[in-house]
Amino acid sequence: MLNDYKKQLLSTANGRFHKISEPNEGKFTRLPKWLDDVSYRYEKEFDNKFPKRYYHYKRGTIIRVNFGVNMGSEFCFSHFAIVLDKKDNAKKKTLTVLPLTSKQKKGRFSLGKEVFNQTTYLINQEGLREAKRIHNLNEQLKEYPKNSPEYNDIVKMIDNLEQDAQELLAVAKVYSNYNKNSFVRLSDITTISKFRIKRINKFDPSGQIQLSSKQMADISDKLMELYISK
Repeated sequence: MLNDYKKQLLSTANGRFHKISEPNEGKFTRLPKWLDDVSYRYEKEFDNKFPKRYYHYKRGTIIRVNFGVNMGSEFCFSHFAIVLDKKDNAKKKTLTVLPLTSKQKKGRFSLGKEVFNQTTYLINQEGLREAKRIHNLNEQLKEYPKNSPEYNDIVKMIDNLEQDAQELLAVAKVYSNYNKNSFVRLSDITTISKFRIKRINKFDPSGQIQLSSKQMADISDKLMELYISK
């Protein structure tokens, strides 16, 4: 049971959250959703229901990360980020990443349209595969009488593929907004929980996008200039 002091602290914090979330402008409009997500994760941790193993990523992989609603000028919301870890593994719960932005400022490293080009290619390839599967199944339908067990099974498979096609279109719509240059926010290197990694659905290509060794070497040089070199 919570004692009176803890209850008062929670009540005060709740009142503050209500106050700053009420206006329909600024970053705090997203605060309720973020608090819901955070409290859900805290509850999972408290109940010891976290996964025993996690997906692991290679250095240079680009993922989509929900950085949340943070203080002051700290990085917020969902953005692409580059994985910096050299030795990620299935038991590791965190990643060190560099966020990406579409805003060009001094001290940022340009990737051009690398992210958009790779995501567009992956989405288009998956779209072609889906279209081919549907075409092949429609051809198979011609071999069976209507309402036969085989015919009905193929119709169900086509329906499932058409639903997949809608999910793929949803991904394509989101990624169409990234048809612009990307810049690495070198000064915002940070460590995140893997629970912050977000995918739209199973067709989201984030996690499959990979920067070249040359690009990662250039980024490393820039980080050295920023943090190590005199």
